[in-house]
Amino acid sequence: MKLKKLELIGFKSFYDKTTFDFSAGVTAIVGPNGCGKSNIVDAVRWVLGEHAPSYLRSKVLEDVIFAGSDAAGPLGMAEVTLTFVNDNGNAPPGYESYAEIAITRRTFRDGESEFSINKVPCRLKDIAELFLDTGAGARGYAIVAQGKIGEIVEARPDEMRMIIEEAAGVAKFRVRRKEAERKMESTRQNLARVKDILDEVRRQIGALERQVRKAERYKAFRAELKDLDLRVASRRRLAMTLACDSAREALGGIEIALLSARSDLARMDAGREESRLTLAERERLLSDLRDEHGRRKEEAARREAEWDGLRGQAEQLRRMVQEAGVEIASLESEIAALDARIAEAEGEAARRGEELSGARACWEKENASLAAVREEHRLAREEVERAKSDLIVRVSQHSDARSGAEGLSQRIAEGERSLARLSDRTFEAVAAVEKASRDLDAASAAETAAREALEAAERSWEETGAALAAANAKLDESVEAARSAESELRSAESRRATLSGLHERMDWASSGVRAVLQHFRGVEAADRDDRAIFGVMGEMIETDAAYEKAVEAVLGERMQSVVVRDHAEGLSAIRYLKESREGRGAFIPVGLRNRNEELAYIGEEGVVAPLTEVVTAPPECRDLLRGLLGGTLLVRTLDTAIRLWNRNSVWNSYVTLDGDVVTADGILIGGEQGTGEAGVLARKREIRGLEKEIDRLRLELDRRSRAEEAIRGERASLEERLATFFRGREEARSAHAAAERARAVLSETRAQAGALLDGRTREDAYLRGELARMAEELSASLATARESENARGEEETRTRALLSGTEAKRVRAEEIRERAHAAEVAFRGLEEKDRAAADLRAALSEQAEGKRLLLIERRRRKADQEREAASLEEAMRAAREAIGQGGIALAALQERIEARVASLAECVSRLSEIEAALREARRRETELGERQAAERLGLQRFEMDIAGLDALFHQRYEIHLADLPPVEASEGGEASEGELPVLESRAEELRERMASMGEVNLASLEEHRELTERFSFLAAQKEDLEKSLEDLAKAIQRINRTTRERFSKAFEEINAKFGEVFPRLFQGGRAALRLVDEENLLESGIGIFVQLPGKKSLPLGSLSGGEKALTAISLIFSIFLVKPSPFCLLDEVDAPLDDANVDRFNALVREMSDRYQYLLVTHNKRTMELADVLYGITMEKHGISRTVSVKLNA
Repeated sequence: MKLKKLELIGFKSFYDKTTFDFSAGVTAIVGPNGCGKSNIVDAVRWVLGEHAPSYLRSKVLEDVIFAGSDAAGPLGMAEVTLTFVNDNGNAPPGYESYAEIAITRRTFRDGESEFSINKVPCRLKDIAELFLDTGAGARGYAIVAQGKIGEIVEARPDEMRMIIEEAAGVAKFRVRRKEAERKMESTRQNLARVKDILDEVRRQIGALERQVRKAERYKAFRAELKDLDLRVASRRRLAMTLACDSAREALGGIEIALLSARSDLARMDAGREESRLTLAERERLLSDLRDEHGRRKEEAARREAEWDGLRGQAEQLRRMVQEAGVEIASLESEIAALDARIAEAEGEAARRGEELSGARACWEKENASLAAVREEHRLAREEVERAKSDLIVRVSQHSDARSGAEGLSQRIAEGERSLARLSDRTFEAVAAVEKASRDLDAASAAETAAREALEAAERSWEETGAALAAANAKLDESVEAARSAESELRSAESRRATLSGLHERMDWASSGVRAVLQHFRGVEAADRDDRAIFGVMGEMIETDAAYEKAVEAVLGERMQSVVVRDHAEGLSAIRYLKESREGRGAFIPVGLRNRNEELAYIGEEGVVAPLTEVVTAPPECRDLLRGLLGGTLLVRTLDTAIRLWNRNSVWNSYVTLDGDVVTADGILIGGEQGTGEAGVLARKREIRGLEKEIDRLRLELDRRSRAEEAIRGERASLEERLATFFRGREEARSAHAAAERARAVLSETRAQAGALLDGRTREDAYLRGELARMAEELSASLATARESENARGEEETRTRALLSGTEAKRVRAEEIRERAHAAEVAFRGLEEKDRAAADLRAALSEQAEGKRLLLIERRRRKADQEREAASLEEAMRAAREAIGQGGIALAALQERIEARVASLAECVSRLSEIEAALREARRRETELGERQAAERLGLQRFEMDIAGLDALFHQRYEIHLADLPPVEASEGGEASEGELPVLESRAEELRERMASMGEVNLASLEEHRELTERFSFLAAQKEDLEKSLEDLAKAIQRINRTTRERFSKAFEEINAKFGEVFPRLFQGGRAALRLVDEENLLESGIGIFVQLPGKKSLPLGSLSGGEKALTAISLIFSIFLVKPSPFCLLDEVDAPLDDANVDRFNALVREMSDRYQYLLVTHNKRTMELADVLYGITMEKHGISRTVSVKLNA
């Protein structure tokens, strides 16, 4: 899979649609600084899913949209499409069958973004997952932004690991593992929450069972009562229906009379409307005539104004004709004057032609003389030049002879100095041999010291590694402990949230209690200033855990009783429950009567205390507490309770710590206490305990977090020390190798010093022989110099004589040249005057012709104006005739308007008569309407009684009486009258029995069914969650195993390639990738260790910019050799490199381009020569990038 095409519209500086077609091999993108080359890199990153503005060299994501320039306004959208060709079928899973894959991203200024793959809408996550583990993602190793190449080698160990994981194809496994861990933690929380809810639901089901049985009996009574009520109501409804029918018959007669009266009234209304329509039509016609009259008057006024305008135009045309005559006369006089000036200029031109011919002849004569003199001067100069050449030869010979002699003198002096220096060097060579011997001894000692330092560095590195392993183990323990504490905290918070939610919803209370609290508390908040509802009993009291069972056993169902201000509020609440049919409830006035307590048996064995002393409540509920619990003694065992009751039964009742009760009547209540209302106090206590436990766990978690941070700091310090010791070990190893090389070099140096001493002794003898030979050559050179001196003097005398003759000829030639120049100046002046005169004649002729044309135009315009004036006179006569005719028509129209006004008055009189008759008809209709309303009111009373009875039974039983089977008329007679009291008596008996049952929670039936279904559902959810936890744990194990295998293999392969590519680019040296913590393969960071050729191992921060860039390039190319990416995009990575390094970089790119696709943004001409395809980017218009050329190399 390779890049095929990149399309940009409105992205950053690319205003117009721009397309880049990529081929296999190397594509280079070039252009001046600031032209938009790096925007192409940003576009690729953006379409591949980059969402951080800083990685796109922007402040906000909207900055990628073209912001406008001097040449074009801003755009509202940016769009980039990146197309891949799937020629080898290596596309990511799900896209193997596609020939091409097109990724499109579009964004708008309002922040909305759209993503698509092959024009199918998708999410940003889908694009990121498509390129996961390919290296070609938005932050993959295949894209290196401008200036970022050196940062790769400076990356932190964990960041370096992410690069290698991307190449190893395990990045997706890391993502999946994190998702699985998040799901596992979420599942654990959900499981804890489900368990809490299961326990609570189980308790609620137990609490409802007794209420369900009671509700079923209540439902049977209610069904029988319903049947009785319906039978009684059916008979009463029949009697009401018969009375209603007779009322309808009387109402029917009145309605017939009323219909007749309304028919007459409608007929009269129709006559009145007809008259009104006639009146409106006549008013409309009158209005039309008046409008026509107004238009005719306006037309007459308009024609008067037009006539005045025509008269003004005629006056203006007459003035313009007069002015044209004056202008024509002026033009004729100007043309005559111009013709006279043209004739005068032609005569002057003839005379000037004769003068020009004489001046030309004089100039030609002087030019001929000047040419002859210049030829003589040229021949003389040639003779002088030949003499100068001979003189130069003589001077050169003399100079060579003198130079040879001086050179020999200098060489002799230099030889003597060299001989002296050689003697000094000989002594130095002797000293060097002695020094080399001493240095060799010192180097041997330094080698021994370096070996010892290397051993010490290795011991320090191993000890620090052991300490780091211990710190990692300690950190793992701390992380595990913190995770355990956090899990406990989440479980406690989940349990508290569940219990608090159940408590706040008051699931333990009946539906009637919940309805009353919800209704009346809302009313109090809106309308009341004082409290009418204090709360539920179970919420208002507190006691110790040891006494909870005893208190709940004594109070029983009164735990869910509502505490109200007085009996009136309790009655109000009961009425609300009956009206809303929300259920039943118990209501206790806060001022309940107290029970007197005699402090007997206090202090005896087995006696704890009066029950009122171990229970607390708000101050306003003190009397209530004594009224409910007064007279009850708390004892330890049931035997003690029975013993005290048998003595004299001073106390009303006795209760044990286990909740067993002995009543005042001697009734024993005990056994295994259920989990119903008895859990209210325990739940409140558990919530308080959970809050304390949560606070403790939060403090513990905070302490462990601080401890973990301290351990992480210690581990970071150890890692830094380990890296320092590792560098120290490498430096010691390098120092040891350097000491060995130094010793070998010094040994060789001592041998070379001895050989040098022998060579210098031989050189001394050679120099002395050379000095003797040069002294003989010096004598011969001095004799030759004297002979050449004499010959040079003769040549100088001859050359001076020739120069004097040549100068005389030059002066004569200069005089003749000045005369010729004067003649030329005179000729040129006359010629220039002749041209000026010709130009003047042409200008006068042109001016005269222009005047003639203007004269013709003025005469034509005058004629047009005269014709137009005549036409205006004719139009004025026609307008005057039209004005007269308009006045006649206006008078006729006024007569028609007066006739229409008279007709309109007659119509108004007829309409008044019709309206008087209509008022009388309405009065009759009103009388009949009142009688109808009286009869209808009586009928409505009967119907309301029936409807009220029907509504009562519909509210009570949700049944309409009309839907029941009809009652025969005979049943409404005497037999029916005897049966009604029996039915009513039975119904009253049922009501009394239902009231004696006390509070009945009918909602418990539905609640019990819902809770049972919910319990089954939650149990299934619990099993599913437990299975999910097991599956997630297995999945994480598989992911870790696969990650280790793939990462280990890729790390070894990339490390091996890195060791091969690095020496090739640096022409030596070595480099390697190393795990920071070799024991922790899943999490260990990765460091880069390099040793440049001829240098010792240095920290990466000490490398130059070019060395960092070349190291990063080595790593990227090594990754490509192991895990190729669809393309490699490098933005000016060759900028820090010198020419030699650029050549090695280019050679490697050329070699790898046969298999991989490269996109290079560059300024380097050597890199440009490498490209198969060359794109040029420029800004012809400010702020807008364009592709100006595409060059394809064969």
